[in-house]
Amino acid sequence: MSTSELPRSGDTQSEVLVCRTCGLTYSLGETVCSRCGSSLTEEHETFNVDFEPIAEEQLRRQQGNAFLPEQNALSLIVDGQPITVPKSESIIIGRTSTGDDIAQPDIDLTPFKAAQRGVSRYHANIKRKGNMLYIADLRSRNGTWLNGKRLVGSEERLLRDGDAVRLGKLVAVIRFR
Repeated sequence: MSTSELPRSGDTQSEVLVCRTCGLTYSLGETVCSRCGSSLTEEHETFNVDFEPIAEEQLRRQQGNAFLPEQNALSLIVDGQPITVPKSESIIIGRTSTGDDIAQPDIDLTPFKAAQRGVSRYHANIKRKGNMLYIADLRSRNGTWLNGKRLVGSEERLLRDGDAVRLGKLVAVIRFR
């Protein structure tokens, strides 16, 4: 089996490509790790991996709580630091801009080297619909990913507790607290 193929039904072990920084598996041809943003263009390293625990972890992640009770706060964890998200119907995530007349994002990721990591000024929008949260890319230059899958256009995707959101090369974990 080549390193770029996914395991077939019944396969429990296969040789895969693994990010040297965080250990996330990836496909041949990917250039940036969807979890940590590290370059994947260096020499590839392969490991034999047992896919059963990985599949179980992915299933647990998919079954994360999507219901945000009114009393719970929403946080983004960036580089190990929590950022409390204000309670609002719509939250813009991005980085600050210079100039007094330019509107600023609700959540400013500038302290996390946002510009260097490819975060746009108005990168993504988190919308509250009842007790559910949705995220959409705001046509950012470097894209938005939810759990490794790129968001297309302004498509809204449901957020769950524990989801990983990547804005350019900056990764944030969603926490319902």
